[in-house]
Amino acid sequence: MSKLIPLTERELRIRFKAFSNIILQLIYPVVFMVILTRSLENLVKTINYYELEIPYLLFVFPGIIIITTLISAAMTGVSLFIDKREGMMMELIIAPKTSFLEYISSKIISSTTISFLQTVIISLLFIYLAISTGLLNAMFSLYTLVLFLKAIIIGLFSSILLNFLSISLAILIRSEEAFSALFSIMIFLLTYMSSVLYPLNALPSDIRGLAFFNPVTVITEISRRTILNLDLLNPETSFYILLYVCYLMFFMLIQTIVEKKWAWRLYVD
Repeated sequence: MSKLIPLTERELRIRFKAFSNIILQLIYPVVFMVILTRSLENLVKTINYYELEIPYLLFVFPGIIIITTLISAAMTGVSLFIDKREGMMMELIIAPKTSFLEYISSKIISSTTISFLQTVIISLLFIYLAISTGLLNAMFSLYTLVLFLKAIIIGLFSSILLNFLSISLAILIRSEEAFSALFSIMIFLLTYMSSVLYPLNALPSDIRGLAFFNPVTVITEISRRTILNLDLLNPETSFYILLYVCYLMFFMLIQTIVEKKWAWRLYVD
């Protein structure tokens, strides 16, 4: 792991050089939080979620964090192609004692750091909106602090899984144009074919089954139940947690196979 820290520093420098992109990535989720929720406020004041009447803003809050990390994760996959195009990947391969694991880990750590900062911004915006609408009583309270910390944890765990997804697709596709097009479609499908904006039972029955296994649904449901202090040990939530672990292991397996076969060396061809 001798190269992990320098590689991570390099990734962070590259990301922060384009700091405007980090802010622009927040536009999509912020539109959801500010415009969509406020627009629907008169139509959908509450959502019935497991026999609880949840204010819509609180309902969509975990999902907005997930979508933010999904958009950030897309940039992780794109960065592989940028390294390839600019010859940086070849230099890293030639460099002594640079392993595939260190290279990929630096990508995930840097992207997770960005997601952490974005989650902080989204959470502070949510707290402000929640106080202005009467959902929360005070900025500085134990409940608000716990809610904020839960949001940060959600952002970190979702970022890890979604970055593995992005990198796995980038490795398998190996074409920047195809990856960008596919991930753009995926962001749309993973968002609207999930429980980010509405409960699963609101979806048509033929789509609900697919949405149930959607990675974004998996993370959103675990996150939402964590935010709402619901029982995480009930069968359905436990199944979501199991799915999260299975997805994570599957994406890690893809990258392990690539490393073992040294196919990542061929990636620069």
